Amino acid sequence: MLHILGAHARELERRTGTRLELTGFASRTPARWSELGLDATKCSADPMDLARHPNVDILIEVMGGVETARNVVLEALASGKDVVTANKALLAEKGDEIFKASAENGRMIGFEASVCGGLPIIHLLKRSLAAERIQRIVAIVNGTCNYILTHMIADRRPFDEVLKEAQSLGYAEADPTLDINGGDSAHKLALLSMLGWGVRLDHAAIPTAGIEALPLVEVAYAAELKMVIKLLACARMEDDGRLALSVGPALVPAGSVIGQVHGAVNAVLVDGDHVGPIVMSGAGAGQMPTANAVVADLLDIARLRAAETGDAAGPTGFPESSRGQATLVPREEQVAANYLRITAMDVPGILAEAAGALAERGISIAQVHQHGRGMGGSVPVVILTHEAKQGDLDQAVRAIDAMPKIKDKTVVMRVVEEVP
Repeated sequence: MLHILGAHARELERRTGTRLELTGFASRTPARWSELGLDATKCSADPMDLARHPNVDILIEVMGGVETARNVVLEALASGKDVVTANKALLAEKGDEIFKASAENGRMIGFEASVCGGLPIIHLLKRSLAAERIQRIVAIVNGTCNYILTHMIADRRPFDEVLKEAQSLGYAEADPTLDINGGDSAHKLALLSMLGWGVRLDHAAIPTAGIEALPLVEVAYAAELKMVIKLLACARMEDDGRLALSVGPALVPAGSVIGQVHGAVNAVLVDGDHVGPIVMSGAGAGQMPTANAVVADLLDIARLRAAETGDAAGPTGFPESSRGQATLVPREEQVAANYLRITAMDVPGILAEAAGALAERGISIAQVHQHGRGMGGSVPVVILTHEAKQGDLDQAVRAIDAMPKIKDKTVVMRVVEEVP
């Protein structure tokens, strides 16, 4: 988070219309923060000092735990501060009290990082789908369990062995209990349900099972059915107004979107009555995805505070005073790989001539596919190029199309391989 705030300071100021400054921080190990270039005089051993600090406008809580975090957050709200937190356990267990305090004190609380930190699922439910009647939520919200299940399925290795590997790679905590027993997923499902349906609920009432006792043989049996096992957090609004909530291992079709979410990745399917199913997938945890979500909430709150000064972010997400004219790269200077389909007469040498036209302009060929004779005796030749400037490619294509042995205009399309 500090890296983002420091490296992107100028851009963040443009986005919010205000300067973000670190007033102070609380840590049990101030020497560690000095190594990062922070002013140790701003460090306190007691986070309550920040909750009461007169010059703090926004408090960021990333300490974890429940009781101490609860007290600090409530004090900050009572002291007129807005709060950003990544603490899903805090909100799942004490959310009603904290949200009530936020409303009573007229302060904001951002918690995008508390569920699937790399995915803006909370923004989606709070804002983008605010007009929807949510019908169901089906989610993989624990990357540790998804990593373990992925490798149990792919490698046919038992749970204990894959868990040890996940711990060695940093995907699992030294004490992974809350992850593997489903408790972490239940915390997150409680928050998603609060957002989806505007309800209060006790996360402890959610039927919850984990994967710690999952036999390897079940993985094999699921594969015979062309299914895979995932730890799913599921919520459905029934016709009678009751919520059906559950966390536990479940079979899903291997070819489904959820079934193809592999490794330490999260995915959330939200089904609305008008938009139908929407799926978001990506890194749900980790230092940088979580930090990005924390900073996003910080920016949202800073924008609203800046509105009081008359220079708030407008419809584009930037204050009008900071928006400049974009400088665009001309098409001719843009670099890309390309697909060419050349339609030539069925005579020797045409491929060499086309390759020569490309080579003269510094364009190398990645693949060539020559097909059988088509209509009228013509032969289609498909060429995939390596990356090159579009202007050079345009010149090469004009030279190819001017050749006497070329029958039709060459078809050109960009190749974009870096897609999910």
